[in-house]
Amino acid sequence: MTSRKQDSVVRTDIRQQPVFTLVDAFEETIAYTRSFNLPFNMVAICTEEDPDSPSEIWLPERDKHMYFRKNGIYFTTCNTPIRLRYTRANTHLAIHFQYEILPGIDLFYGIRNRFHFMDPGLAGEVRKSFAEPDPVIRLARCQQIALQVAMRFPPEKSPLDFRNVKIFEELLYFVRNKVDAQVNVQRLSARMGWSEGYFHRRFSDAFRMTPKDFLERALFAKAARLLADPEMNVKQAAAELAFSSQYNFSRFFKR
Repeated sequence: MTSRKQDSVVRTDIRQQPVFTLVDAFEETIAYTRSFNLPFNMVAICTEEDPDSPSEIWLPERDKHMYFRKNGIYFTTCNTPIRLRYTRANTHLAIHFQYEILPGIDLFYGIRNRFHFMDPGLAGEVRKSFAEPDPVIRLARCQQIALQVAMRFPPEKSPLDFRNVKIFEELLYFVRNKVDAQVNVQRLSARMGWSEGYFHRRFSDAFRMTPKDFLERALFAKAARLLADPEMNVKQAAAELAFSSQYNFSRFFKR
């Protein structure tokens, strides 16, 4: 009996190990002004800048402004509303990633902030990593850099009470594996064996967001991963995610 109990604990612990997903890694020199609220974490390293024409980042929730500076390392946590104003004088390398402690629940869930520091040595390492000709080694180094930066700012405490979250663990795995445009709140509440009203209250209390918002974020994250594949076009992604039309998929993604 003791052996079986210990084995059960081990399996539970293993299942809850964090999962790193590299969403994208790219170099960008472009001019635009846009607002974002991305479902993944972002590390950006400024490699070129012009103090007379700086690129600017604004966090509206905190009324926090900062500028891209050469050799600056910038880390934005998932689901942080930001407004970017890039100028062509700026060049940066970016790594988008997720580090989930449960499916759809990132280590930085609920943090909503942007951190930065200056580190010419690390910036040089990043340049070398992006210049690596072997794609496997290049992506492995990007993963290492993303974790190295993220671990400078680990959350002191998760905003979630895992005693309340635990009951939804199987549902989170279901959403991760099956989410598409046809999965709705009614289907999730039925899987839990609860009424929609009761499910909505319990889920919102546990995750500090409505189940509808959670589904939309999960669907958007999956769509973003699909579209990161250069061989995947919008029409194929719409069909893969069971949207009724390419137009409806594009409208959802832009919104």
